[in-house]
Amino acid sequence: MIRAVLDTNLFVSMAIRPGGIPDQIRLAWQDGRFTLLASPQLLAEIQRVLAYPRLRVLIRISREEEEGLLRLLVEETETTAGSLEVDAVAADPSDNMVLACAVEGHADYIVSGDTHLLSLREYAGIPIITAAAFLDLLKRERLSADG
Repeated sequence: MIRAVLDTNLFVSMAIRPGGIPDQIRLAWQDGRFTLLASPQLLAEIQRVLAYPRLRVLIRISREEEEGLLRLLVEETETTAGSLEVDAVAADPSDNMVLACAVEGHADYIVSGDTHLLSLREYAGIPIITAAAFLDLLKRERLSADG
């Protein structure tokens, strides 16, 4: 099964644009089509960022849906120890926690919309791809499994 780390910006997009590509990825995860990896630091960042006042006005899911998503993340992700430290992205040090989680969790992919991460193209042999590319990959996987 594919193992992936989703960057925080994808969770923000899920909350702002229900039904969009990141939200379709969430549904694929909930459907058991890939293993979602997270670290304690990444889970805390997702919760913190979703609470930013400037984002609160953009969020289109209800508080109940948001709480359900956060609960699901805590309960259903494969959580890494969060002990690895990485210093690969000087321009945005918070991106390093995504890379560390991927390495610790033996991820197959890092999925992000962040230009700092996408510009790396890969880290420690782990491809860094867009949400659209990951969704396409999941669709191809499903077709090959079904066919």
